Amino acid sequence: MLFCVLTAFLAAFHAYLTVYINSTVALNNGGPWAISSIFVVSAVVALFAFYNAPRMLARLGNRRFITLFSLLGIAALVVLAISHNPIAILIALGIHVAEAPLIGYSLDIFFEYAVRREGATGVARGLFLTAGNTALVLSPLIAGIVLDHAESSAVYGLAAAFLFVFWSLCMFCSRNFKDPEYRKTNLHGLLKTARGHLGPVIAAQFWLRLFYGWAPVYLPLYLTTILGFTWSQTGFILAIALLPFVLFELPLGRLEDGLLGEREILALGFIILSFSIIGLWLVPWHSLIATTVILFLSRTGAAMIEIATETNFFRSVSAENADAIVLFRMMQPLGWIAGVTVAAVTILLIPFPYAFGVLGAIVLLGLIPTMRIEDSK
Repeated sequence: MLFCVLTAFLAAFHAYLTVYINSTVALNNGGPWAISSIFVVSAVVALFAFYNAPRMLARLGNRRFITLFSLLGIAALVVLAISHNPIAILIALGIHVAEAPLIGYSLDIFFEYAVRREGATGVARGLFLTAGNTALVLSPLIAGIVLDHAESSAVYGLAAAFLFVFWSLCMFCSRNFKDPEYRKTNLHGLLKTARGHLGPVIAAQFWLRLFYGWAPVYLPLYLTTILGFTWSQTGFILAIALLPFVLFELPLGRLEDGLLGEREILALGFIILSFSIIGLWLVPWHSLIATTVILFLSRTGAAMIEIATETNFFRSVSAENADAIVLFRMMQPLGWIAGVTVAAVTILLIPFPYAFGVLGAIVLLGLIPTMRIEDSK
């Protein structure tokens, strides 16, 4: 379990350290078109890789699988750190964005292998997510400090170093890991999973991932270019706003193992997330305090959705259910595509701040699949 928690922190740190500057780098090297294009293309590549992941796992094993994508990620980050060629930077950025969720998928398999007692899934997923979310909170603070004194290349170099440490630790600590018999993914199997009892929780995860696809790309641009906050101020705002992921997910996981069902937590989470997003264009936008409070509330809702969907889903599957895990994790790139596409179209049609009202209304639709979820206890 310690291995899973530490590697979750390192893997998350390498991804989150760059997540709020990727859109700015894309903008600077390819113009406005590059922001949506890079993220959509990366999401399509990730979807293809997810679909074929069980076949790759059966052929390579999980240790070689995670090695492949870790080394690809390190190479891409090194290019981002040292290259001045716009084409090379955009290609490397696409690889980096695509490899992070695949590394997370591989960690899911290690995690499911380590967690034997399904009754403690809520606490276990809470520990796993809290480790990653600690990196989520620290990364904008560190990135903001670095960016106020150096170029974005320094952030990518630091991310490459963390990813190398992560890969080295994986190789050392997973020496006794035994691959289960992976079930090959096919379209029929994915559709069957989507129509089954796991369908509603996978759909709820999609609505959360749509929000995640929108926010990291456009929120930093909004804070820095529209509101005029410095990168240090932006890092502070985001660090405070992201604290709910660290503070609340483990206690919520304990509640789900004991008193409350996931459906109640999910419903409340979607309501909080939706109305706090809408609140972004109902408050004084120049106010650092008001912006921080509203973003804190939005991430409180997101944290509730995240732990509830993760607990409900992983109580119902095992490490052998690679096809179900694939479909669940495919919601991340699908959410990217939906979030970035909807944001790009919305921002073309209405003023930037009002686009967050549209996002809040869309997120509220997550209540529809939530009402169909079966509590796992």
